[in-house]
Amino acid sequence: MLNKLKELALEENLLLGITSKTEYEKTKPLHDQYKFANSIISFAMPIEKGQDIMASYAMNRDYHFVLKEKIERIANKLNIDKYEICVDNSPIDDKLIAKLTGLGFKGKNSLIITEKGSFVMLGELLIEEELEIDSIIEKDCGSCTKCITACPVDALDNVYEKCMAGYMQRKVIIPLSIMEKFDTIYGCDICQDVCPFNKKVVKAKTYQYENIDIFDIMKCSKKEFYKYKEYAFYWLGHNVMKRNILIYAKNKGINVDDYIKYIHSKEDYMLHALEYYWRG
Repeated sequence: MLNKLKELALEENLLLGITSKTEYEKTKPLHDQYKFANSIISFAMPIEKGQDIMASYAMNRDYHFVLKEKIERIANKLNIDKYEICVDNSPIDDKLIAKLTGLGFKGKNSLIITEKGSFVMLGELLIEEELEIDSIIEKDCGSCTKCITACPVDALDNVYEKCMAGYMQRKVIIPLSIMEKFDTIYGCDICQDVCPFNKKVVKAKTYQYENIDIFDIMKCSKKEFYKYKEYAFYWLGHNVMKRNILIYAKNKGINVDDYIKYIHSKEDYMLHALEYYWRG
């Protein structure tokens, strides 16, 4: 099975590494629904870089769908009867598993850095079969601090609380100092762009969603917003995306006055963004 697994991963352009339930549970307990699994296979899907109106990973079809479909094809071709696929949608720790499987090491930018760099999306296949496990990579960023220096909001000492990309996902009042740094409507690649391990990552020439219409997102109804269901940002919800666009428009000097009437949310996080947009 192992040789076939590696062959299929190569066909799907995926990196892979293998660990066991035992190794994972030395650090964290495995959720009950995954207790059947003796082997955990971590996959990394390399993507092209080139931030535009959204972070690189969001410029094409939502990776949750793409990577899950790739892993599903692998599981089917291996004729595995019982398995679980996880793509950033489960209580297991994707980064911990990637590290344990030898896929990469955790960089100072908090991301997993693989042989292809950190422009990768992670997912797992959990199976009953016991496979030979891979070794952890004994590597780190050394003395390099380029990502720490480049981060405009000093987030790398506390990613969850400070990261712009994180704020873009939450219904919270965003500090003025962070709103002023918004350069996209979703996501941020800055700490990856400056990373020496990403020097060889290919820059995308075109994107599926490079001509995204922010005005359409602002004016469409909640029902109409469903047409964006395969975009990575869809799960945030319509109002959060409108909030993000308000902040982005302010920073880019884009006039969206005619679209304010389509904002119906009265929640504090939205009112705060409106105040920011209207300030002189």
